[in-house]
Parts: sequence; structure tokens; C-alpha cells
Amino acid sequence: MHNSVTLVGRLGKEPEIRYTQEQAPIATLSIATTEYRKDGAASHTEWHRVVLFGKLAEIVRDRNPKKGSMILIEGSLRTRKWQDSAKVDRYTTEIIANIYTELGSKSEHSSNASDNPF
Repeated sequence: MHNSVTLVGRLGKEPEIRYTQEQAPIATLSIATTEYRKDGAASHTEWHRVVLFGKLAEIVRDRNPKKGSMILIEGSLRTRKWQDSAKVDRYTTEIIANIYTELGSKSEHSSNASDNPF
């Protein structure tokens, strides 16, 4: 079986960049995707947590995309278990990206991915 996700959505907030103990960057994005009804009205917005490691995290850090930017992500789903401060088990589902493409900002009328290094 194949675990593959492709999303095109808007960046909901500025990327979060953190570093491992070895100073390798990790970028976390919050991407919104919206489903539309047949009449064109928005019916549901889904929020996705996307994590990028290594070179992709460096690209996000260096380009510093802004809230509202249109982003294409390809990757795989991963659910991880963690404990909150009360020692209660929690689960977070996130997309581990292996492709990151900026399609343009919210103010741009046309899609522009020509500067994508991939």
C-alpha cells in the first residue's frame, strides 16, 4: 500500500522554524484547504499540519513565505503519540513533506512556480 498526500492550500500563519540538537532545521506549516459547494460557496475549511526536514526546511526558512501564500505540498501522513503536561496520551496527525512548491501569494492573480528548485 502507498501512503501519499498532495495538498494545495493557503499558509495559515508564518512558518515555525526550530532546530535539532545538531542544528538541523525543522519547519512546521499550517495549511488550510477549502472545499466548495456546486454553487461556489465555501463549505468546509480543513487545517493541516505539515512538517519539513533538512533541505526543505532550509528552503522554507530562507524564502520565509507569508500568511496567505498558496502552497503545494506532497508527502506522507504520519500520526505520532505524545503526552501532555497531565500525562494524558495525545495523537497528532501530520504530513511529512518531500515536495514543497510556492504557487504565489494571496495578492497574486496568477500561479507562479517558476522559481521552484524542484
